[in-house]
Amino acid sequence: MNWSRALYAFTLASYLWLCFCWFDHDLGGELADTPVMIPLGVLGVVLTAITWFYRGNLRLGTEGKITLAVFSFAFFSRLPFLASSYGLFSSDAAAQGIMALHIAEGKHHPIFLYKWSYVGSLKAHLTALLASILGDPVVSFASSAVLAYAAFAAAVYFLARSVASRTESMMASLLVILAPGF
Repeated sequence: MNWSRALYAFTLASYLWLCFCWFDHDLGGELADTPVMIPLGVLGVVLTAITWFYRGNLRLGTEGKITLAVFSFAFFSRLPFLASSYGLFSSDAAAQGIMALHIAEGKHHPIFLYKWSYVGSLKAHLTALLASILGDPVVSFASSAVLAYAAFAAAVYFLARSVASRTESMMASLLVILAPGF
């Protein structure tokens, strides 16, 4: 077994340990009682080791630069919606906002959105992180929506590039970016 596979296996194990400690569940055990900072620190050390191991190969190629440009364009095209972020709330968005407030207070760390077992809690966790930085929960919720939207637009280009030409992939991502706000 070479070093890179061992590092990847250790990364996966430390990530699973972090998830086991962070999210709410009824499994119990010694691993679940571990403070979250321990697996987070182990994951940070392992990711630093992987970065050091591949330090010569961490260059953005043409596709990486285009994907970053698509992300940036999508992000900056949605920034005007942050100015009117108080008008973008609905009852569905409020459920994620309430979950984000509970996460920020340290009460719960759910895997799924409350009463919706098919919607993950990644956006609520990102909102809680941004709320601790920005201070305003409504603006942080809108900011997390903008970041998720930009990541989606970049993923559209990246995934379309695996089956289509560069021009067609750019057109697909531009259709996502230039769609009206919803």
